[in-house]
Amino acid sequence: MSADRLLPEGVFALWCYTDLADPRWKIGTKYIQLLQADNRGGAFQQQMGGIFNSFGWGAYFRRGHLFIKKVKVERNTKYPDFGCNFELYTDPHSLELETLGPLRSLKPGDTAEHTEHWWLFKDIQTGEDESWIDSVILPAVESAR
Repeated sequence: MSADRLLPEGVFALWCYTDLADPRWKIGTKYIQLLQADNRGGAFQQQMGGIFNSFGWGAYFRRGHLFIKKVKVERNTKYPDFGCNFELYTDPHSLELETLGPLRSLKPGDTAEHTEHWWLFKDIQTGEDESWIDSVILPAVESAR
């Protein structure tokens, strides 16, 4: 094991109502998924989590439609919520895929901008596991430029 493997890779922020035993969470080797469902199986109707996503993309899949969101990632910059630039939230009625910009100190008259780039694909093959993400979702992400 190399020395760099002893250092943390990132953060996974949890809220007081985050229940990782809730079946809506799918935490895999490469991807974190949060499903939106009316029939929750956890302790809370809401679920939320945040990460520092160095790849700068997230996706939402529903009924053959794939929504992809990309943002510029600024490394070595402080982000809100313990360093998160991507957050997921769901309840029985909705799912949010939220991006956050770096924290900035602004003086009167200064401005800040946070730009998201969106793509919507249709007729996407249904799947759920990480091999499906690698073979179907990732090519769509890579084509979204």
